Amino acid sequence: AEKNKWKLFDSSGKKLLEIIADSIIPALDGEWSGFFFKQEGLWGFVDVYGKILQKPIWKSMWDTRLDNFEGTLSNGKVINYYYDYILVEGRMIISKVSSGSKMKAPSN
Repeated sequence: AEKNKWKLFDSSGKKLLEIIADSIIPALDGEWSGFFFKQEGLWGFVDVYGKILQKPIWKSMWDTRLDNFEGTLSNGKVINYYYDYILVEGRMIISKVSSGSKMKAPSN
């Protein structure tokens, strides 16, 4: 990071991500599959290639797990969010962040 400009490079030195943010943290411990970033006091989500999947809307996020996390909106409402993944060169990369339930009704 240089001031508030964050850059992420792969193992070969190729730049994957560049974003202006007050802070940035990996979505999952030990995994570089996506990142939460903070701008103007709120958190959003960016994939490893710099595509913003969710503009900053959360005051906080917690209980981050492999497939979901909880986020608190600026109005205090707590919502459960889920990650969708794509496989890129043998790695699982977060490709979407959505709210609601991933459970589907059984088909008859």
